Amino acid sequence: MVKFFVLKHEKFSHLREVETFPNTINPHKQESLYLIKSMIDQVMAAHVGIRWFHIGSDEVYYLGEGGESKDLILQQQFSMESMYMSHVKAVATQVLANNPGVKPIIWDDYLRNIDEDKLKESMLGKLVEPMIWNYNSVLDVPNIRMYFSFASLSCQTNRKSVKCFPVLLFFQAQKCSARVQKCCLLLYAIYCFSRLVDNCNNYCRGK
Repeated sequence: MVKFFVLKHEKFSHLREVETFPNTINPHKQESLYLIKSMIDQVMAAHVGIRWFHIGSDEVYYLGEGGESKDLILQQQFSMESMYMSHVKAVATQVLANNPGVKPIIWDDYLRNIDEDKLKESMLGKLVEPMIWNYNSVLDVPNIRMYFSFASLSCQTNRKSVKCFPVLLFFQAQKCSARVQKCCLLLYAIYCFSRLVDNCNNYCRGK
């Protein structure tokens, strides 16, 4: 459900959610899942021993816009949220099927507007770990606290995430500047227990 370059190819264009846009896959076709499984297998073969697998699941701009999706929503078989969660679970299950020691990761942005009870009911937290998506130049303790009150990540939303997901991942992309000695990507695995925000100072500083 990310921007699939593969959907730009004519051979796979029939798997688009919307015919004219190659950035969202049709989640209802079994062939879509076969294609994704093939891609997962290729990545796993090239990265033996990995512990996490990022399946994206963000920027699904045209999810629900395809004919099949509209029909299912009209028939009340799916809502946009349940359609999204169903597909994420299917992809995560494909990752875990032959790689039980690998944990699927997804971007958190689409989860923010999903009702907490629906998230719990989906059991999505047993399959994936969400990674916080937010462009902030500094990821330190004050800014980690900010994620629990930031306008685009409301306090309620993050409490929801903590309740529904035992682990949150924080991602930061830093560019070269006077304050940064090296260009790097920092991946923070932060175990979000109830007292995380008050007690993560030493953890985040690596002490």
